[in-house]
Amino acid sequence: MVRLSWWLKGIWRCLLAGSQLIIVIFVVSSCATSGLKNIGSFKENPSITKGFQSHELLPGYTYYFSGFMDKPEAIVGIHRDYRIEEISNWGSYSTRWKELEPTTENLKKLADGIGKNNRLDRKPYGVVLSDPAGKQVGILYVMINRNYQPRIRVFDDNRVNVVASVYVGPPISAR
Repeated sequence: MVRLSWWLKGIWRCLLAGSQLIIVIFVVSSCATSGLKNIGSFKENPSITKGFQSHELLPGYTYYFSGFMDKPEAIVGIHRDYRIEEISNWGSYSTRWKELEPTTENLKKLADGIGKNNRLDRKPYGVVLSDPAGKQVGILYVMINRNYQPRIRVFDDNRVNVVASVYVGPPISAR
């Protein structure tokens, strides 16, 4: 009888631990998916790349840059219906955006400076930034490759959170 009681207590503990684990997984997945509804997308676009390289300002867009004027990290144009978060973040990555006085000369200086920041075999691309429904909210000119890509979130109040470059590549091995 004593052995049976010990065995039943063991089963009870396993069931209790299992149900607690299921509850934790449910809560964590609920929190994770609630943040996913704001995640937008980006798509490379050769005409956007050419537009930045020819220093063409699109009407109806407000332009921002991150980094320094002579060595910028990225340039973003946000449609006038939206407003960018000055300090945009994605986990441990963040980008600080500064508004650009919209002149061809300023855009030329920034677009030409993007190439000076070339590290890790990245090259500048123009991309279209879209909200979760696929509506274009902005454009971006940034150094990307398969391991470094931008991230965008668009909130219900038309705030846009754009991080210029997030490491998404294979795990870095510690040798």
